[in-house]
Amino acid sequence: MNMIYCTCNIGVLSEVMNVFTSLQIGNYQILENVKAKQIKGEPRLDTEVWPGMNAIVITHLPDDKTKEFFSAIKELNKKAINDEELITLCRYKLDEFIFD
Repeated sequence: MNMIYCTCNIGVLSEVMNVFTSLQIGNYQILENVKAKQIKGEPRLDTEVWPGMNAIVITHLPDDKTKEFFSAIKELNKKAINDEELITLCRYKLDEFIFD
């Protein structure tokens, strides 16, 4: 099982959520209006100098679904017209997962 941390410009959040829908991933948490500085692109700090916000989506997925999700997000990143549209993903291996 993997914990997936996904962060993106709030303007591409709907595209990220379309990936969740297309892969039938129904478990996630969304944090909107996040101030951030990504590895690439300009900061989005909701100020006059650095306008804009990010969103964070967190989920947990098995290995096979993680591979599908990463592949789909990589395809979205190929279509980005600038660095501000790039989506960042991180995967954390979970030692334990309690559902019930």
